[in-house]
Amino acid sequence: MSGINEAKNVNGTPSTKEQEKKDKTAGVLKVSTTNALCDGILDKVRELPTEKYFSVGVEWAVKIGAIAFKVAAVAAVLAAIVLGIRADSIRMLLLGILVAVPACLIFSYIGSKLFHGVMQLIRNFPSRFTSRAFPDCIALVSLFAAVAALLVGILFSISERSWFILVIGLVTALACGFLGLLAATPKILAMEIVEISSPAEELIGIMSFNIKAFLLTTPFIWGVGSVLLVLSLLLSMFMDSEAELFASLIPFIILGLLPLLVYLTFLAFAFSIDFARAILSVPGKLDALKK
Repeated sequence: MSGINEAKNVNGTPSTKEQEKKDKTAGVLKVSTTNALCDGILDKVRELPTEKYFSVGVEWAVKIGAIAFKVAAVAAVLAAIVLGIRADSIRMLLLGILVAVPACLIFSYIGSKLFHGVMQLIRNFPSRFTSRAFPDCIALVSLFAAVAALLVGILFSISERSWFILVIGLVTALACGFLGLLAATPKILAMEIVEISSPAEELIGIMSFNIKAFLLTTPFIWGVGSVLLVLSLLLSMFMDSEAELFASLIPFIILGLLPLLVYLTFLAFAFSIDFARAILSVPGKLDALKK
């Protein structure tokens, strides 16, 4: 009778221990099903030709940026002529021809050369992880954030009747989706899975992952920004004062020097990472010498 009482209670239902065992089993099955679903989504994302389209996208972004800066040189001459005539000053014409035009051509050359160098440096600078846990989590969270940002942007833009909210949602969705695709594609960010790694090496891998993901967005920023630059130079013909014109040149200079800044930033970062790795490898080498 005692055995029967352990298995069932008075009403014939399972005992507390048996119920707890079933609940734990159901919980494990739910977690396993959720993990399998997430892994399945990431596997489908990895099947996409992300690496191919990313390479093509970078090539086109750099080409568009270089062409846009050359077009900006012509627009700068036109703006200088219009502003010079309006202000009755030859200074504006000379500045446009002798400064703006050479600057646009130099910036076009810098971008077309250095961005390819940055891409090559990133491919030759691996980020090491002991497993794909961190990249997979970043990929899944970023892709979910992209879908959420797009839906929220659409819904709120309709309810508030604002195009600005929709633009913010689209930009956020693009940024999150871009990061998610990068994290799901190891070759683009030069991610390596190693068997043995220290916590410090794992932290270095995470830092290099974040920096490289940010730097990989700069060719697209440069390409889109250069097109907007041409439009701003054309609009500068309608500016009333030289102060407004010179204030608009600040983004122009920053955008033009962006490839050089990105190149130097990555070199400084790579040097600091290599220096940290060298320090971390000293104890292991000392132990090897003692043996």
